[in-house]
Amino acid sequence: MSADFNRCVYFLTVCHWGSVSKAAEKLYISPQALNRQIRLLESELGKPLFSRSTRKLTLTEFGIFFKEQMQPVYNAFISACQEIENYTNNEESSITMGFFHGLLNQQLVLPIVEEIKALRPRLQIELVSNDLEDVYDALRENKQDIALTYVSASDDIEDLVAIPILKLQSKVVVSRNHPWASKEHITAEDMASHPVLLISRKNGPDKRGFYAELKASSYHYAKDTIALIAQLCMGQYYAVMPTIDMNELGDSGLVSIPLPEDMDASFTLSFVYSPDNPHAEFFSQLGFLHKKFDGKYPIAQGKI
Repeated sequence: MSADFNRCVYFLTVCHWGSVSKAAEKLYISPQALNRQIRLLESELGKPLFSRSTRKLTLTEFGIFFKEQMQPVYNAFISACQEIENYTNNEESSITMGFFHGLLNQQLVLPIVEEIKALRPRLQIELVSNDLEDVYDALRENKQDIALTYVSASDDIEDLVAIPILKLQSKVVVSRNHPWASKEHITAEDMASHPVLLISRKNGPDKRGFYAELKASSYHYAKDTIALIAQLCMGQYYAVMPTIDMNELGDSGLVSIPLPEDMDASFTLSFVYSPDNPHAEFFSQLGFLHKKFDGKYPIAQGKI
């Protein structure tokens, strides 16, 4: 028998949650992609694992047998990872972690760094803020070990590994002095008729993804998120940014408005690293953090 282990994990996750859509959500992949992986596993095994004759997800007799065989293997793998983690916890080492300068340190970076420090108490972490392109370049050139950044579908990181931590939907953000401050909804026409404020990037305006298609009367740039918030408070511009809890900034003077229904600006807060990095095995274990931040921390609540 030849079966990809990751697909076996996908299968066990579907079994655990009893639903492809729920399992896909926990795995941070689409239901279509998960279904495709399950079918590839069935092709590798030569037998169906699920009965698809009804709407209810039901294991076949072979599916039950396969689950009984693979569950102990997976449990042993998790146990081995824990033992490796315990071993490495006793070793003192250091890493350099880059992060996109668009992240708010106190709200996004520091809580996640604290979780890593709890996992590896003796690990020394040096934090470096960078432009998005510099974050990826530093990883490829081995100048940094890992990065915490927003990842969108338009980012070219195929040679790097991305571990999703938190998916954030963007909203329109304006000052309480802005004409839109009392609005509950805005339209694409509203956005096209007002000036927008964006975070500048190393290579100039972003020509990819959501921001490449964004229509506004004029485009203006701030060097980082702190500068962007300060300029927004003046009341002239609007911005589109991932929703985070700004309570720790005090009275920011900002309000948020949902994007028009036909617009989607979602980003995934992710760890990104090179598979060749000497700490890659440890980094691969950090995926558990998405459970820590999934609705349990202020940054996951989507408030502004």
